[in-house]
Amino acid sequence: MRQLILLSTAVGIAACTGAPEPPAPYDAVGTYLFEAEIEGQPVTGSMTVERGPDGEYRGIVTPDWGQPPMPILSVLVVDRTVTINADADGEDLVVVMTIAEDGTLTATWSVGDQGGEATGRKVGAGG
Repeated sequence: MRQLILLSTAVGIAACTGAPEPPAPYDAVGTYLFEAEIEGQPVTGSMTVERGPDGEYRGIVTPDWGQPPMPILSVLVVDRTVTINADADGEDLVVVMTIAEDGTLTATWSVGDQGGEATGRKVGAGG
């Protein structure tokens, strides 16, 4: 009987300790600075992601090369990969970026028949 009680206690303790808590989901809210090339020319800009009152992500992509700001239409977060869809003057801009623990990012982007790679960093909020 004593062995049964000890076994039951050991099973109960193991069930209580369980697996460690999973990490909190990545929070895409913040400002991201980026550098890329378009047609061989270096370009820079920023993306600001906010969470609206409805809980949905929204924001704006602001290029530094004369293109007007582009509203962010949707944001999808899977682990530390963030996919942003924005309206680039009637065309879909898609940015897929992976954010490292230190805030640096690597990304791919596409709009129309153009696309490429980008690098940058998250400079504010969330993470």
